[in-house]
Order: sequence, then structure tokens, then C-alpha cells
Amino acid sequence: MNPTSHSIPTNEGKLSRQAVRLAATTLILAQGCTTTTIVKVALRERGYNVYQAEVAKRLFEVAQSEGWKMDDNGPVRIYYFPQIWSSIH
Repeated sequence: MNPTSHSIPTNEGKLSRQAVRLAATTLILAQGCTTTTIVKVALRERGYNVYQAEVAKRLFEVAQSEGWKMDDNGPVRIYYFPQIWSSIH
């Protein structure tokens, strides 16, 4: 299916911290880390009509409240769980 198709359900205006947390947690567990862009793509695949800035804000809030680690190298923030990162490095 074409990702720009109008038949994809949207959850516009309903992006919650819980939705971002679930997507990011799933990605971190699968890959060891994630970024705002990767979370944005995952949310869009789940039918959310989201923008980078909105996801970045929510992901930062989630990371702070959950005690996740973040590497900020300028244009990209990499999020990970402290215990997972230390086990793979």
C-alpha cells in the first residue's frame, strides 16, 4: 500500500506520550537504540499523521521521565536504555 494513500486511518491530533513511549520502547528493544526519525516512521506506519517536531518533543519528554539515556550529536538524538547500552558496549 502506498504510504500516502488516503485509505490509511489517521490519528491526527492524538499523539500521546504513551504512543511515543510504546513505539520507542519497541524499537529500542529490537535495535538497541532509536531516533526521532525512526520513531516518526514507526508511528506513521501505525496510522499516525505526525511531524518530526511533535515526535521530537514527545520523545524527549518520555526519555526524561523514564530515565532513558540520550546522545545528542547535533542534528540527531539517539535514545537508548542505560542497561541495554552498557551491555552492548
